[in-house]
Amino acid sequence: MNHNQHSEKLVRSVPLIFFATFLCCFEKAGDHNDTMQQYAASCDTITLMSYNVENLFDLKQNGSEYEEYIPGTSNWTHTTFTRKIENIASVIAEISPDIVLLSEIENRSALNSLGKALQKKGYPYAHSAIADTPNHTATCPAILSRLPVVSHCSFGTIKVDGYFSRNILEADIAWADDTLKVFGNHWPSKRHAESSRIAAAQIIARRIQDLPPDCDYIIAGDLNENFNEPESFLYTDHNDTRGKTALHHILTAAESAPGSAADYITEKELISRKKQNVHYDLWFELPGKQRISNAYRGVPQTPDHIVLPASLYDTSGISYCDNSFSVFTWNGRLLKDGVPFRWQKQYRNGGAIHVGAGYSDHLPILAKFHTGPFSFENVSDTGNAAHDSTTSGNVSTMGFETGSEGWTRCSRDIVLTRSAREASTGTWSLGLSGFPAKKNVCAARCVIFLPERLQDSPRNLILDILGSGKLNIRIRTMDSKWRYYNYENFQPAGSGRYTLYTFDTWTTITCPLSSSMLQSSSVEVELRAGKERNFSFYIDNIRIGARV
Repeated sequence: MNHNQHSEKLVRSVPLIFFATFLCCFEKAGDHNDTMQQYAASCDTITLMSYNVENLFDLKQNGSEYEEYIPGTSNWTHTTFTRKIENIASVIAEISPDIVLLSEIENRSALNSLGKALQKKGYPYAHSAIADTPNHTATCPAILSRLPVVSHCSFGTIKVDGYFSRNILEADIAWADDTLKVFGNHWPSKRHAESSRIAAAQIIARRIQDLPPDCDYIIAGDLNENFNEPESFLYTDHNDTRGKTALHHILTAAESAPGSAADYITEKELISRKKQNVHYDLWFELPGKQRISNAYRGVPQTPDHIVLPASLYDTSGISYCDNSFSVFTWNGRLLKDGVPFRWQKQYRNGGAIHVGAGYSDHLPILAKFHTGPFSFENVSDTGNAAHDSTTSGNVSTMGFETGSEGWTRCSRDIVLTRSAREASTGTWSLGLSGFPAKKNVCAARCVIFLPERLQDSPRNLILDILGSGKLNIRIRTMDSKWRYYNYENFQPAGSGRYTLYTFDTWTTITCPLSSSMLQSSSVEVELRAGKERNFSFYIDNIRIGARV
């Protein structure tokens, strides 16, 4: 669910109940359907899809609907409901995955309607589960499966702003002689602080501790965390945990301490089994420019995840098909203006009106699994590439072609975007804009890693800049004081004064690094904005090199 969606609206709480039942909610399939079920049970490779379908509500009013989904209001009618179901079913049918993990399903009725639409298209899913207990929430995680869901249970989570957040679904899916356990999630949205997502992650972490060491399981769904959350959230209002994140520090998708430079778990570390109870995030199999399943104000986000343990990289049971992770755009059909083509609503007289077009504000993500040993032949080396062009010891440039490259905004007064409007090299730059009215602020901050071959040499931080405003740059190592750069030539200064700059064309500036900085493996860089003045800059082609 995107940031500007309604909060997780719930209407009542009930005691925590654990249950395990076989669930088959759709009508018995015909001969064609039986053939598909037999195929799924006997095949040696399956596809799992995770898809937040953006508020799939039915046409029955039960009191927990978001305002614009109350039947008969806001043009939420049989026509628009049918179009929504048809559009989502068409996406699933085009992929035809064996297991579909869904987020934002209102209830069993909505799930059944989607299942029936898929069956009419010739893509039946005879088995399902939904996490609609123990707590009643506005939407739920759910599963559709061609393989038997032999048991499932759901775990209640904490209250957030007075309402229960969504339950966590655990389903055991029988496949040949094995069982695949799937944890379906939809953690609290970014409207809430990180501590709320940590509470959800702790439920899974405790559950995993009770599982056998070689249990084959998957953690998937909308976690509302980015693949590089330890960096992207560090200086935001979400950080009420001193840098600790749910995915990376509770479920251990990174082994670095909270607040320090992120060291993400790699696929090779899982294969070696030298690290126990850790997880690999499949986003690292893709280059940075392909890492998007959602967008916030046009900025790519990765809230949806498929996260794997070491047991899916061993020599027995079920294994991951290496490098099979992907984002599905349907050849661009699921995109509009470069971002997910969300379900369309018009806003009139302060209210939302359903148009009857679009799909979801999220893109589906996919991964494949097979029976038998993991193949070591195609092991990806991209498992530590969160910075892409900054963390590698052999790369020293930052061109923003693959993401925001670790830069985070530090103030509500500033908007940070990855922009295609201006660029000094390639297509993309980093845009910074705002108006700090009352005080000087940090506009953006980043940790830049120094290539080893450049250490102990006279080097500089060099960047291209375009725009105008009161600017100050400061740099430090993790254990040193800030060194300021301002005035006409951005030479080292004794204090953090602000200079009014106007760069009408792309201009290259140079900030000399001190000898003590070069002894470190990384430096922290801040771009600071002066108060009472419009601040609008683009930066690009950041690198460590000789003076220009």
